[in-house]
Amino acid sequence: MAIQWKIEQSSASRTIAEVTFTVGTFVHGGGISTWDQNKPKLGNPLDPITPVRLFGIRGQLRFWWRATHGCQYKSVDEMRTQEAKLFGAAASTADAGGPGLVEIELLKTPTLGKDVEIFESKPNRDKTQYNPRALRSSPLAYGAFALQHKGGQNNQTDNGKLHQLIGKGKLRVSVRAGQKLINKDKQEVLDAIGALFRFGGIGGRTRRGFGALFASEGLPHLNVEDLLKEHRTLNEVPGIPGGKFVAVGNDHEFRDAQHAHDQCLAALKHFRQGPDMGRNRAAQDSRSPAGRSRWPEADEIRRLAKRHAPAHKPEHPVQKFPRAAFGMPILFHFQGQGEGEPKAHTLNPKGYERMASPLILRPVKNGDRFQVGALVLGHQLPAVECAQGPSTPRGVEASLERNEAENITPLHGEPDPLQAFLNFLQQ
Repeated sequence: MAIQWKIEQSSASRTIAEVTFTVGTFVHGGGISTWDQNKPKLGNPLDPITPVRLFGIRGQLRFWWRATHGCQYKSVDEMRTQEAKLFGAAASTADAGGPGLVEIELLKTPTLGKDVEIFESKPNRDKTQYNPRALRSSPLAYGAFALQHKGGQNNQTDNGKLHQLIGKGKLRVSVRAGQKLINKDKQEVLDAIGALFRFGGIGGRTRRGFGALFASEGLPHLNVEDLLKEHRTLNEVPGIPGGKFVAVGNDHEFRDAQHAHDQCLAALKHFRQGPDMGRNRAAQDSRSPAGRSRWPEADEIRRLAKRHAPAHKPEHPVQKFPRAAFGMPILFHFQGQGEGEPKAHTLNPKGYERMASPLILRPVKNGDRFQVGALVLGHQLPAVECAQGPSTPRGVEASLERNEAENITPLHGEPDPLQAFLNFLQQ
């Protein structure tokens, strides 16, 4: 015990920041991947012994360092050199790798509370097929769509669950023993910690507000407004510089983070798919829950595939894919394929498997209450391509002209879909 006490004292004397925190929203996955083909566990459930993994915190801290300062270096190589200096690097053929100047410790972790079921598998008439259905109309089902089983001969336990973490955790970030940080490096680390606890989280789908971290003590100051105005020199590295941030005002405050998170997801769902916003209302005699999309992608896929159901002739005047701005891949699935509709198509960034969404939605703390917050990272939209299954993809357009945006109802004439969403959020 005496030796442990001396180690703690030594570490404390080198502390950069020591933050007490809570996890304010449900966690989506976050456990070690364990995939059993006979009994798949969707979302990688959390380990009850270590529900918050130090590896995940370290990865988030590195991401927010890139988003605050890494994106402002002169080249990607220079950025990677600085990142390795601060946080360490794995060994490679060109570099021996090794630990960085910064040491991260979890002194205390929240405990695993109840699991939250979002989907159930409902049987068909003869109970040979079980398909997922949302247990409630909560917007959580929209954000946690990946937890629903793909259907088949399964019972309701096959759907993934969200997790609740209760109690406080404590994170210490310090200078590794025998090392020193210059003031510039220390400030970069402090800004990364500040961004982590304002915009980051643990587990999966943190860009949609799951696993949101909130500091109750020890949070370093982060001047978000000044950082947004700074210059981002690396177009290929998304960052707060050159981005946008809004927090919905005092009329829309909530007592707890989870209610604010519900509203974050509800706003995005309505903007993209809501009746009279992203879609028409369903006809009274229709069995479909919603009418045709007011976005142009579905009709453009019908044109590319040269097929459509008799009732769904392409009619949208815009022949582009603007929702690529929200992140990719995007899967477009058409009901009524037996009636002539195209098979499923996927929208991807050209040359890459995915483009992480530059839109980060999550609750933000305002005193003892919470607001709906949205951060759009400064970024560059890559070239986009669309394909049906394994077929050869073809290049398509995503960027809009203003006259095209005027023909897309949710945008209200704003050619940047992300800015249009921020405008909608503030109305």
